[in-house]
Amino acid sequence: MQFMATKQHQRIAIGTIFVLAFILYAYLKRANLTLMAGDQWVYFSASYLFAEGTIPYRDFFFSHAPLQILLSTFLVKMGANLVILNLLPAAIGGISGIILFIMVKKSVGALRALLACLLFLFSYGNLMSTLYYTGQELGLLFSLLGTFFFLQRKKGWGGLCAGLSAAASINMLVNCLVLTLTQWRWNRKYLPLFFGMMVGTFGAVQILFITIAGWTYVEQVYLYHLAKPDNSTWLASNAKVFWMMIHAHGLLIAFGLLGCLLSLRKWKNTEEVDGGEKKLVTLAMGMAGSQILFLMIIHPIFPHYFVSIVPFLAILAAEGVILGWEWTRALMIPQRILIIGTGIIMSILLVLSAKHTLRLYEIEQYLLGVPQVVEVAEVVRRGIPEDATIFGEFGIAPLVSLLSNRRLAANIVDSSEMRIMGKQTTMEEMTDAIEADNVQILVNRERRGINAYPPFWKYRDAHFFLSRTIQAEGFPTAIEIWRRK
Repeated sequence: MQFMATKQHQRIAIGTIFVLAFILYAYLKRANLTLMAGDQWVYFSASYLFAEGTIPYRDFFFSHAPLQILLSTFLVKMGANLVILNLLPAAIGGISGIILFIMVKKSVGALRALLACLLFLFSYGNLMSTLYYTGQELGLLFSLLGTFFFLQRKKGWGGLCAGLSAAASINMLVNCLVLTLTQWRWNRKYLPLFFGMMVGTFGAVQILFITIAGWTYVEQVYLYHLAKPDNSTWLASNAKVFWMMIHAHGLLIAFGLLGCLLSLRKWKNTEEVDGGEKKLVTLAMGMAGSQILFLMIIHPIFPHYFVSIVPFLAILAAEGVILGWEWTRALMIPQRILIIGTGIIMSILLVLSAKHTLRLYEIEQYLLGVPQVVEVAEVVRRGIPEDATIFGEFGIAPLVSLLSNRRLAANIVDSSEMRIMGKQTTMEEMTDAIEADNVQILVNRERRGINAYPPFWKYRDAHFFLSRTIQAEGFPTAIEIWRRK
């Protein structure tokens, strides 16, 4: 009876912490109620175009996998406003946390599941990446769901979700490869089912959009990323991005490495190892290691790419905490001293880590904060007629377009200079297209995107003059409004 009561108390405690964690997560993600500058407006603007019948890849340039735009377009068709769309990545991050909890609980129990879920939810990688709708978070959700079914020996469903993950974010092809190789190693009997469902699902989406958009779909979603330059005017080098993310995830990485080392030690020294635990940890090692290697190879990389590593690193970190505690219990230290000492050390580490993460999270919001964007949109709306268009830097112009109800010239939702540097278009082709579509105003952030690209300045300065610069008090980002001469 006492054992049953203890188990029941543990379940209540874990359930309570789980609910409180999601309340705290929702509180932190209130930041998504604010309209900040960023890539997400490229994808939301594209969704509005798609909802109106303008086809991505065929009628306008769109460089991301199609499942991302299909979901946001569905929400637009259902009547979602900009705030609801902006909450979408936060909701996806929360659902991913729930899937991670269920997956780990099924394999190694509720305590490790709770730790992994907490470490993932409140990691900088998840908090930061779910400020924006990039498709990376959607791909990760399907990848986690596929991994869950994979571990539960539901290989058909696992393959289906893995295929969908790659159709939402091409970076998830790495996870698909890891799952395929793992199945080949563990039990080749079920490899045809898993691989067939994965390739079939992924292939069906590709065939659909190649049929709709033609070869330009392949060029924009795949070949364009291979042709991107190592860096553009203001992009940080890969080494700097790696250092930034290591700096932001120090405690998680330390516990993750501890989990790897103690797990390998346990497997070596113990004959009876739980099969579910070993499979989960092995797969987490493979996923995290492969994604790290992938990010070391490709150029350029961005901070939100690292969210694909975080849940698997969280699994290893949770293992590190539990195995580390079991290891210290074996030392000849009085239990009371051990509990108090460990509690103090862990509390200090967690408080310091939380402060560091929240500080970086606040800095991200500060740097991209544009509360003046509503004023800018009103200036644009009043300044040009409905049949005129605007153009500008992709992190702000699409948002102004949506708020002001003024079209983006030539439907160029993505004005990134990397399109030119990657030879997807030329400066002349881009400027000719917007000139033919009655462009009257340029909206840019200072020295960002195409507004920091010197070849663009010749066109800008020849046809437009800087009419106004609007900056919100307490925020560093200024928005420039350029009017036609």
